Amino acid sequence: MAIIRHLSVREHIWRVLAVVGITMMLRADAKADHPAEGFASLIPAAGVKRILDDGDHMILIDLRPVSEYHKKRLPRALSIPSSELEKRIREIPKFGRVVLYCACDQQEIADKAILLRNQGYRNITVMIEGYPGWIGLGYPVEESRP
Repeated sequence: MAIIRHLSVREHIWRVLAVVGITMMLRADAKADHPAEGFASLIPAAGVKRILDDGDHMILIDLRPVSEYHKKRLPRALSIPSSELEKRIREIPKFGRVVLYCACDQQEIADKAILLRNQGYRNITVMIEGYPGWIGLGYPVEESRP
């Protein structure tokens, strides 16, 4: 039999404040003056990891060169190199959550988000830290077998 412990008002307030504080920090990180802001949603790597961990559906698009993608990539990511995006744009669905990432500068990925928005995409999200940030946080990657 489970024992249910009721929280005191003080404990409840502290927990609510903690959740609100964490949410505000994540949103502040996500709005860190990224050039893609206004053209695509922004998400921190921690948010992408949480979605993957929860098993929620999302399409990850790796914009790095194919050779880099084949070495290591985010779990379940698809490869559409930045240089091929315009000719392969139809491979990206206009529904569901689509997250772009690369190992490029912020302006380059912002340009790709703008390109997609100009083609009618309203479901594009950019992972702020990109691939280097994902690796720097020690998050899991898929590796191709030799």
